Amino acid sequence: MSREWGLPTWNKPSAACLSSRVAYGLAITNEQLGQIEQAEKMVKQFCSGQIRVRHHDNLARIEVSQADIPVLATPENARQINGALKN
Repeated sequence: MSREWGLPTWNKPSAACLSSRVAYGLAITNEQLGQIEQAEKMVKQFCSGQIRVRHHDNLARIEVSQADIPVLATPENARQINGALKN
């Protein structure tokens, strides 16, 4: 419908709310939302597509396109991302 209406964002990827990245059943806090935002900015340095970092209390799950996985999985990039997310 966006395309039919001539909206300039018709072909942009969805942009779900940060709170949707918190695991079901966990209380959503400002601290968690800040952590998610920082984590996604960090991972975005390595990827060109859509990125989601899911917050599972003491675990972060990174979701990227299949094409971006080899870039994230290089030992140096994985080490850098892991260190940043642990902080």
